[in-house]
Amino acid sequence: MAILISLVISLTTTPMMCSLLLEREGRRKISRFGRAFERAFESLRLEYLRTLEWALDHRRIMLSILIATVALNVFMYVVIPKGFFPQQDTGQLQGGIRGDATSSFQLMKTKLEQVAKIIQDDPAVSTVTGSVGAGGFGPASGGPTANVTIALKALSVRRTSADQVIARLRPKLLEVTGVSTYLQAIQDLGGGGGRSANSQYQWTLLGMISLSCARGRRSCARPCRTCRKSPTWTPTCSRADSRPISSSTAIRRHGWA
Repeated sequence: MAILISLVISLTTTPMMCSLLLEREGRRKISRFGRAFERAFESLRLEYLRTLEWALDHRRIMLSILIATVALNVFMYVVIPKGFFPQQDTGQLQGGIRGDATSSFQLMKTKLEQVAKIIQDDPAVSTVTGSVGAGGFGPASGGPTANVTIALKALSVRRTSADQVIARLRPKLLEVTGVSTYLQAIQDLGGGGGRSANSQYQWTLLGMISLSCARGRRSCARPCRTCRKSPTWTPTCSRADSRPISSSTAIRRHGWA
């Protein structure tokens, strides 16, 4: 249909407009702007003609440039990150600390101090702030949880990326018994999801029966666990009186997308 409409317009409207708007060549008066435009266009056409003739006279050079361009595109395709969003280094980290269900406020406070000391001792860290309980970072904020916010030193001073700092801190934080600490680099774009989580990426399953929800979570996670660059998994389950049972697994980016 679009082709037929275009055909009708080209055979009717276009000739009619040309007869009304276009004057005969002998009676056409060119304005100053028109003459300047014609000179500029003619100069551009002659320059293009000159470069085209040069390219045709130097075919080997042009062929080499083409091959180099293709090789550069292949190289850039290999080295450019292919995640959902490129990982940023904003100089800030955030972390969630999850304790056992029976952990008291005093115990979580002690664990937070231990975690904060380990983080503060890292040479790339500038300041560490944290809080316990309500307002914590993660799906179970308000329970046996705590959160930390970390400001890193300037990149020219620390010489390591935010992800490298996290990888360096992870084994040390595992030594703090009774709690699990999850760190991630704060991003301007990307990450997040339908609910707050201890990791940058997450997926959530909803169901009315907890057993079915847990079975679905294991089925979805099984293929990902065989990935060559396995991420860190932080499974959580929650139940609400008037809501379906939910089971979510948060995925912390660790060389994997």
